[in-house]
Amino acid sequence: MWTIIFQIPVLSGQDSLVVDLPLATVRTVRYTSDNPGDYQMDSTTLKLYRGQTAAEVLANRTGAYIKHYGPGSIATVSLRGSSASQTSVVWNGIPVQSPMLGLTDLSVLPLWLVDNLEVRPGGLGPAWGSGAIGGSVHFGTAQHDGQGTGVTAMLETGSFGWNQQGIAIRTGNGFLRTTTKLVRQSARNNFQYHIQDSKEKFRQSNANQQLYGLLHRLDWRVNDGEDISFHVWVQESDRQIPPLITQRVSEARQTDVAIRTLAAWEKSVGYWKFVAKGGWFGEDIRYTDPVIRLDAPSSFRTFLGEVEINRGLSDGSTVSAGLQQQWISARADGYPQGVTQRRTSAFAFITATQRTLTLRGGVRQEWTDAQPAFFSPGLTASWRASDNFILSATSSRTYRLPTLNDLFWTPGGQHDLAPEQGWSHEAGLQMTPDGPWSFEISVFHRDIRNWILWAPLEGQAYWSATNLARVTTQGVEPRIQFKDQLPGFTIRMETGADWISSTNKVDLQVPRIETGQQLFYTPEWRAFSSITIETRGWLFNYEHQYTGGVNTFSTPLPAFTTGNLHLRYQAPKGTLSTSFWLRLDNLWDASFMIVERRPMPGRRIRVGLTLDGVFKGSPNGP
Repeated sequence: MWTIIFQIPVLSGQDSLVVDLPLATVRTVRYTSDNPGDYQMDSTTLKLYRGQTAAEVLANRTGAYIKHYGPGSIATVSLRGSSASQTSVVWNGIPVQSPMLGLTDLSVLPLWLVDNLEVRPGGLGPAWGSGAIGGSVHFGTAQHDGQGTGVTAMLETGSFGWNQQGIAIRTGNGFLRTTTKLVRQSARNNFQYHIQDSKEKFRQSNANQQLYGLLHRLDWRVNDGEDISFHVWVQESDRQIPPLITQRVSEARQTDVAIRTLAAWEKSVGYWKFVAKGGWFGEDIRYTDPVIRLDAPSSFRTFLGEVEINRGLSDGSTVSAGLQQQWISARADGYPQGVTQRRTSAFAFITATQRTLTLRGGVRQEWTDAQPAFFSPGLTASWRASDNFILSATSSRTYRLPTLNDLFWTPGGQHDLAPEQGWSHEAGLQMTPDGPWSFEISVFHRDIRNWILWAPLEGQAYWSATNLARVTTQGVEPRIQFKDQLPGFTIRMETGADWISSTNKVDLQVPRIETGQQLFYTPEWRAFSSITIETRGWLFNYEHQYTGGVNTFSTPLPAFTTGNLHLRYQAPKGTLSTSFWLRLDNLWDASFMIVERRPMPGRRIRVGLTLDGVFKGSPNGP
């Protein structure tokens, strides 16, 4: 399936034209929640994880729960007790989750291709539409801000046959700048594991993986106040699917080929800003298993167009409105003749500030195949009591439309499914007193009706999609940060602990879920912390995570803790700068599973090297 998008953000115009103009960032003006739980990865954190995937950094540094089936296998994200299909994943302002399943596999998102990564928990229906019930994860490639030509190369090797190579080439002048990145990953994933208290060790088999990725960005400053950018992201992966611990052998394999393209135009005229985006996304997946003679190809194509107009007012307020159109087609074993769907969304946002009080409101109306599907309003209030103390509150109506599989899969799809829907409320406090410490806390409550669940209906021999469930979620998310510059070194510490109760309110027989029971694969407790020390080119980082036990479809999985250690040295910068790193994951060699019958590896090591050369000018590195 392929996707094309049109969108319009607006910036205030500049007064005069000069030769070396900074390129404007194409960004949609959207209603946001100002949630204290929002977390944006800084450049230091992204460099620490340069050889890893988005799934790994989110699991280790945020409150996001990553449901990981093991190295090389699928990894999905959920925020605040939501399902993976209730968390929107956004690339350069465009949601990219699969319309067939409603989710995104973050295990095939190498951080080498990513320049910015942000987590925004909380209901964001007015801003991002269907699928943002739990929140959203945003990533993209930044424009480089230098001129001339620069090249960065990366090599990494590690345990269980892990190898990665990457290169980034950056060129530019005052009007035209480009970034091209290439990455290759491979691994055997043949680690040893044992089951529960058994001393017998087993070796993971049929777990080879290979990935190739290409990302290109071009930014063109047409004139003062007008910019055009083009983005292309091509990726291919080939993964063997290892056996469950209850299986003796597996020959299953999955190949994925994805192409994502995006073009964006931005024009600023006085207080007005216009943005248009066009995107074309497509993905082809082939799952084969010779043991059971299964060959299951599937594919989807999405074309998306979006326009938005933003108007800044003299009192500092802003008003924006836009329209989005999606054309979707897909084909799979469950609908071999193919299916199509057309989605239309109209949205509007307003931001008003009066001294210390800021109000943001947003609405979105969505239609599916020209029929009204859902109306989503939202409101945020933020009060800055002082420079160091902010209170905020958000209330919004969130939703998730049924996926194509929910609607059309044969057998079991139901054409008359209602959207998952409900209200999400949260309040937050941010304190940044003078000094190295800062503190923030969020509390939230969400009630979702018409939760879509696959279960066998009475008199049926197969499972069907139904609106049987209702789920109430509530939680508390405190965060503490410390950063200080001491003689000879810098120290930073971050810690967080999340309590999330996500319980079913309807007694279900298949799968068996009692009223008041915590949802499957939803830990009630998660905690994480990290400490980073930098001195004279050296960087030391240790991070520790605790994940509470979870209910599963059979045997509950116990809680587990893991720790990771990272050492890095950055040589003094010159024409050619060099950095070396060593990373120990699962330092304490914990034995655990995140998904039942899918073992995770023990202690493993990775070592790497980057070379960053500037041939003319000073383009910034990846």
